[in-house]
Amino acid sequence: MTADKTTEERFQEVIGQHKLKRKLNFLLDGHEKTERLPHLGFFAAKGCGKTFVAKLVKDYVVGDNGRGMLIDSSTLQRNPIDFIEGFYNTKVRGKNVYVVFDEAHNIPKTLASGIFLSMFQKQSMNDPHISINIPEYDGTIDLDLRKQKFAFATTDPDRIFAPLRDRMKILNFDPYNKTELSQIVKQNCESVIFLGDVLNDISEVLRGSPRKAIDVSQDIVTYCENKCNSEFGTEQWKELADIMTMNPVGLEDDEYMYLKEIRNRGGEITVSSMAAILNHPRTVVQEIEKFLIQRDFLKIGTNSIRHLTPKGYKVQV
Repeated sequence: MTADKTTEERFQEVIGQHKLKRKLNFLLDGHEKTERLPHLGFFAAKGCGKTFVAKLVKDYVVGDNGRGMLIDSSTLQRNPIDFIEGFYNTKVRGKNVYVVFDEAHNIPKTLASGIFLSMFQKQSMNDPHISINIPEYDGTIDLDLRKQKFAFATTDPDRIFAPLRDRMKILNFDPYNKTELSQIVKQNCESVIFLGDVLNDISEVLRGSPRKAIDVSQDIVTYCENKCNSEFGTEQWKELADIMTMNPVGLEDDEYMYLKEIRNRGGEITVSSMAAILNHPRTVVQEIEKFLIQRDFLKIGTNSIRHLTPKGYKVQV
């Protein structure tokens, strides 16, 4: 059996992401022989399938005899003692588990710089056992990396404690193109017959997000069921988009407002000023800018002057 075939067998539910799947397949082949797996870091934008892929990995790693856990990192106790007693002792110690820490940039630094970093630094290819001494705790954290494995998923890797991030086996997700998004829609609309180029029109509003593709697919299926008609073309899409208030290029209200302000002010506006206009923190405005640049609606020139692209000028604001 070739490695490529094995990759497709393991990840046939994942559309696209060929480089990521090959890398994961290689690591899982190694796990089958040694029961060892590096601490994985799944890095991608919201809705790109980080958690879904992590769950697939969990199924191969722990199988039917173990347990997979998805932990919201913002809920972790900041105090190391509370973390040990409330999480490690009850959910990990002595168990066969695969733990995915979601939104890992929210892991408290008190834990990231202490327990988590020690967990990374002390791992050895020859000895899977780790014993971490915690000065404030009367006892140790004992891990067997053949049974207890950890992964980290985040939309913002730059906010993860850097020494911790540097020790992860990082798995970046590639952007989804229109063809892949169209495949996801078709996969989730088995009863629907798509007419003409309507899938291309649909992919325009999906913001590069598989999650959005699945949400829109559910709306399409509901529409066809309501109309008692399995055929779905341009006219049907226009009606559904109007009902669900989806605009043709997939922009949200704040992004429309941003483009409007840039058009009205000629681009001479700071992030702080835009944050005040939109009533959002600077970080949210920076994410809006990042998305608009990625989607070719906006560019930032010299002296940080923002300019609409030809595509940006076509947007009706």
